[in-house]
Amino acid sequence: MANGALNAATAPLHRVRRLLGRSGRRVLAVVPARPLGRLAQRSGRVGALARAGLRGRQSAMRQGVGRGLLFDPGASNPDYAIGSNEPAVQDLFARVIRPGMVVYDVGANVGFFTVLAARLTGAGGFVYAFEPDLDNARLVRANLAANDFNQALVVARAVGPATGMSVLQVARYSGGHALAGAAAPPDKVHEVAVETVSLDDFLTQAGVQPPDFVKIDVEGFELPVLDGMARLLREHRPGLLIELDDATRAGHDAKVADLHAKLDGLGYRAEPLADSYRDIDWVVSHWFANPADAPAAAAAAGNSLLDGEAEPEVEVRPAGPADSSDA
Repeated sequence: MANGALNAATAPLHRVRRLLGRSGRRVLAVVPARPLGRLAQRSGRVGALARAGLRGRQSAMRQGVGRGLLFDPGASNPDYAIGSNEPAVQDLFARVIRPGMVVYDVGANVGFFTVLAARLTGAGGFVYAFEPDLDNARLVRANLAANDFNQALVVARAVGPATGMSVLQVARYSGGHALAGAAAPPDKVHEVAVETVSLDDFLTQAGVQPPDFVKIDVEGFELPVLDGMARLLREHRPGLLIELDDATRAGHDAKVADLHAKLDGLGYRAEPLADSYRDIDWVVSHWFANPADAPAAAAAAGNSLLDGEAEPEVEVRPAGPADSSDA
């Protein structure tokens, strides 16, 4: 989730946290996660207060594809903890990810979509989660381990057009970090050197499996990521989910045009998903891309999973250890 979108979407939560002060937040920390999770689904200040209390602690998701899974959002988006984040993307995951598939999560943040993909692929599939921020990567591993998802590998490297080194522009919000070459996050706090890998190079490593589906959420670095996976796309033809965002409609639409031009050159076509951020002052879109010579792309995902329609038949696995490590 983009930094600007997160700030807009969680503005009520920030106002509640300011009203609470440190003493109020300490009180929230001792309230059990289960009642907070119930209250967090409400709108208004009560819901915002409960969501604030779910940050930095493990609780069970109460809705969506991840219902019943344990998750700690850390300092990131508390909507991860209740399972309500980006319903259209969740719906797409449920439609296209099947048991036994291999999924690449590029820009995993703290692992929300990583654990959803691990649930959907099952023990016979595999998920590679790419996250260059070491604190985020540790949370991805912890969230996988909490659900006994062993069919995953956390790669603590940034994905880009080439393998080597780059600079990560670190934001105060853990999901807003951006590689050099992308616009600096508005809440940038410092820079750190990180290793990079192209997906074309990653796929040449011993034992690495090619993807059936790739999620890309990299804060403005989407086109360089695609440049670094041209051979993979040509040879393996996975489905793609790509997030774009901008502070303005004009800036966003320019990014959409650039994405379509890039995908056209790679032999892909893209369709938009339903809007997950209708009521915020930031422009965010998600695009599902398939090879142009494949059957017509699946219908754009809506909000069905969070509106009470049938959920995918997936197993809620018990908590336990996971063995995820860097490549």
